[in-house]
Amino acid sequence: MENKETIFELKNIEEKESKAGRKYFVCKNGKDTYSCFESAIVDELKKHLGKKIKVEIAESDKGFKNIRKFLGEVSEEKINEAKPAEIAEARKAKDQSIYTSYAKDIFIAIVSNFPKGSEGEAMQVSIDLIKQAKEAFKEA
Repeated sequence: MENKETIFELKNIEEKESKAGRKYFVCKNGKDTYSCFESAIVDELKKHLGKKIKVEIAESDKGFKNIRKFLGEVSEEKINEAKPAEIAEARKAKDQSIYTSYAKDIFIAIVSNFPKGSEGEAMQVSIDLIKQAKEAFKEA
């Protein structure tokens, strides 16, 4: 079981008993169900009913989700807050995908003008054209 963090709105907590007679709690958010076997964690969770919380969970191979640690209440600002490094990384990946698509389109348009066996050269010309356009737009 790998632990991971998740955020959800805590709507309900119910006390249950396992087949072995062990007391545990079921926390619900409307669509998912999370179990918790530690009373101290449940006591803290009860203070945050109806609010968005962040917890550490472990998910079993059978799909059971067990709350292992309460990590706090989460405000809407924190949920929507993106780190500048993450934004830059996503932007870079998106730009690379766009430039690759443009290069492919140019390659398809010009490859028939090159002799057979020189597809690599046609691709390099396509890439060079994209780089040239990218630089021209930086200056504009």
